[in-house]
Amino acid sequence: MDIWQISGYADFLNHFSSFIPDISRSGTSTETKETKESCDLIRNKLQECDDKLQYMHMQLWWCYSLIAFLVIVIFIAMVLAYLLKIQPCNAKKTWRPQVTERPTFAVVPRTLHYEVPDRPIDTCDLACICQSRETKDRVKTTLLPQIIERLPSLTSKTIITTKVMVEEAHLIPRAMVYLVFIDWNTRGIIIESPNDPLQGSLGRRIVEAVKTRGGHLFVIYIGHRESRTLDTLYDERIQTTRTNDHLRPLASSDRFISMHRQFNELQLETLCQVFKDTFIL
Repeated sequence: MDIWQISGYADFLNHFSSFIPDISRSGTSTETKETKESCDLIRNKLQECDDKLQYMHMQLWWCYSLIAFLVIVIFIAMVLAYLLKIQPCNAKKTWRPQVTERPTFAVVPRTLHYEVPDRPIDTCDLACICQSRETKDRVKTTLLPQIIERLPSLTSKTIITTKVMVEEAHLIPRAMVYLVFIDWNTRGIIIESPNDPLQGSLGRRIVEAVKTRGGHLFVIYIGHRESRTLDTLYDERIQTTRTNDHLRPLASSDRFISMHRQFNELQLETLCQVFKDTFIL
C-alpha cells in the first residue's frame, strides 16, 4: 500500500468518525460509553496515521530536493567539462597557411620563445642569419640566450633568426644589426674563395644585401676549435681576415668574430656595446 492510498483511507476514516457521536446518542449509556471509547481509539489511530503521513511527506520533500540538487550539479559539471574540452580542440584545429615563396623567420618578441609568424617579416631590430638548420638551432638555444643574459633589455627588441639559401639572399629583412653565422667547416663555399665564382656566392650576396639595407654587420665563424681558449675577438691565424675583401674591413673594425661554441668575454662586451649604442639601451 503506497502513501497515496494511506492518505485516502485516513481522509475517509476522519470523515466517517464525525458521524459516530451522533449515532451513539440513540443507544443506552453503556453503548454510549463503548461508542465513545471506540471513537477515541479511532481518533488516536487517525492522529497516529496523520503524524506518519506528515513525516513521510517531509521525508519525500527532502528526497526530491536532494535529487533536484544533484541533477543541477551534474548538469553544471557536464557543461563545464564540455567547455574545457572544446576550447583546446578549437585551438588545435586553427589553420595557418604555409609560406613557401618566401623564407619564414622565427620571431623573439620580448622573450626567448621562438615562433613562426603568419608571414615573413620585412623589418626588425636584430637579424641572425644562418647557413644551416644546425647553426640556427645553436644560435637560438645557446648564443642568443648568452647575449640576452648579459643584456636583458635586448628582449624588448624584435629579434629574428632565419636560415637563408642562395636564392633568398635578396629577401633578408631590413634590420639595424645583422649577425651572420658561418660554420667554420663550410667557410670555403660561403665567403672565403677570392677568385672562384662558383664559391663564396652566398656570403657575397648576404654582405651585399646587408650593405644595401644599411645595418651593422657582424660575421661570426662558429665551430672554430682553435678559438676555444681565445680572449680576443678572432684568431689572427685565420689568414683570410687579411686577404679576403669581405672579411678584411670587418676584422679591422671589430666586426669579425671567431668562436668554438660560446662567446668569450670580449666578444660579448663588443656585441653588447654595439647593441646599446644602436638601440639606445
